[in-house]
This record gives sequence, structure tokens and C-alpha cells, in this order.
Amino acid sequence: MLKETSREIRMTNRLFLFLVVTAVFAPFALSGLFAQGGIYENAGVNQSTIVSELLYFVIAAVFILLGGRKIFESVLLGNLKPGSVFWIVILSFFVQPVMLWLNMITMSFARNYVAESVVRASGSFVINLLYLAVLPALVEEFVFRGLIYHGLRGLGVWKAALLSALMFALLHLNVNQFAYAFVLGIIFAFIVEITGSLYSSMILHFLINSRSVSLLSNEELVNSMLLENSAHNVVTAGEYLTSAAVYTPVALLCLGGVWWALHRLAKSCDREFFLMQPASEETGSGMVTPALFAGIVLAVFYIIRYDLF
Repeated sequence: MLKETSREIRMTNRLFLFLVVTAVFAPFALSGLFAQGGIYENAGVNQSTIVSELLYFVIAAVFILLGGRKIFESVLLGNLKPGSVFWIVILSFFVQPVMLWLNMITMSFARNYVAESVVRASGSFVINLLYLAVLPALVEEFVFRGLIYHGLRGLGVWKAALLSALMFALLHLNVNQFAYAFVLGIIFAFIVEITGSLYSSMILHFLINSRSVSLLSNEELVNSMLLENSAHNVVTAGEYLTSAAVYTPVALLCLGGVWWALHRLAKSCDREFFLMQPASEETGSGMVTPALFAGIVLAVFYIIRYDLF
């Protein structure tokens, strides 16, 4: 059993490396491929999202095939109780302010990719919802909480959740999204563990992204984002401190709400609150493999080179 667990971890780390290599080099390759028509450079956020999500899905499919796995053996696709869905919806309301708070902190010293993605999105509300909420929720949860978290589960809940969240955050390849993606990755892993179903994280992921898409209907807010981006997100010290003073207490309260909602979700699934339980004794071995190290180094180098400088 221990040997099989170690094999799963090594394969999962290799999957992460392939995803990083794809995320880093695919834009350059596609830019060269479509250089004459300027197709890739002129693509909107919706088209870019489709390309990246499809690449992730193809890599995940190849990973499953090469591993000789069946799809239902690779991910958790158990049914959700109506009560569990209710608490996932409640959880989403607590998660959103925490996400916005982390975005506010990082945008003070890094490029605001969240605002840019909202501003650059094109199409009707339904189209944007499909591209920016439905597609990422399906593909990213299948890859990161389905294959990656499931593959690391032998490390125990906490280690698997933290490591899979780190991978998820690094693959955003920018500081702004790294912070909140890491926190969200942990929460997504926790609710999959609690419910035993990947559908739970898909629903939460969709709810969070769909609220961001709804910002597109607010013309005044979009215009303010455009102005903010044109000024490279520079705010005065006074404005930043005022915002921090307002949002920090709210975010901390919402973090408590997240913990409470996870507890209620566990109760709805007739489970003990697993976060209060000791980690799994089946910890496996060899968590840090060459593939994991190479993937982290490549992602961090890209972030430092192209996002911070």
C-alpha cells in the first residue's frame, strides 16, 4: 500500500510539472504559431480561457490514459445531499469577502489580474458565465481537486490540501491571483474531503466565479476598473489604509464564517468535523520529488521574471 501511495504522489507531481510547462510555454508557442494573423495576441480573455482550460483537460486525459486508470477511479464523483448544497452556497458568501481582501492586499504591489480579467471579458452575460465560471469550475476542479488532490491524499488531509492548493496557486503564474487561489485551493480540497464528491468544489468554484462575472453588468464599476488599470493600480497610502481598515475586520469575521460553514457542511454529511481530527496515518513517502521541485522553480521564476519585474 505504501509503495502504491508513493507511486501516486510521483505521478501527481509529474502531472503538475507538465501543467506548469504548458502554462509557461504555450502562450509563446501559440503566439508564434498565429503570429501573422495576430490571432493569439488579439484574443480576448474568453478565448484565452478556452485555450488554457482545454490544454489542462487534454494533459489530464493523457495522464489518466498513461496511468491505466478509469475516470471514476481517478476522481471522487459521489452524490451530494441537498443539505450539503445549501451549506456550500452559504460557504460561498463567506469566502467571497476573504478573496476580495486578499486581492486588495496584493494589488497594492502587483498587477491586478482580477480586474483585468473582468474588464477584458467580451460577450453577453451568458457567454461570459460559460467561459469564466462554468468552464474553469469543471476543468480546474477535475484537474486540481480530482486528479491532484486525490493523487496526494495518501499524504493525509492537511498535507494533500496544502500541496494541491500550492500547485493550483502557482499555476495562475502571478502574485495577485496566487494569494487567493492558495486559500481557495485549501477550501476546495476540504469540502471535497468532507462530502466525498468533486461536485461540491465545482459548485463552490462556479458560485465564486459567477459573482465576478456579474460585475460586468455594473458599468460604473467596470469603468472604474479601466481607470484603475490605466493608472497601473496605483492608490495613495491614505486610500489603501482606509480600505484595509474597513475590509480587514470583515475578512477576519468571514474567515470565522468559513470555519463555521465547513463545520455545518460536515454535520450535513453525517461526518465528524475532520479538521479537528489527527492527520491520516498513511502519510506515504517521497512528497518532494524532482518533478515537484522543477515545477515549483519554473513557476516561481516565471512569476518573478514576468510579473514582478
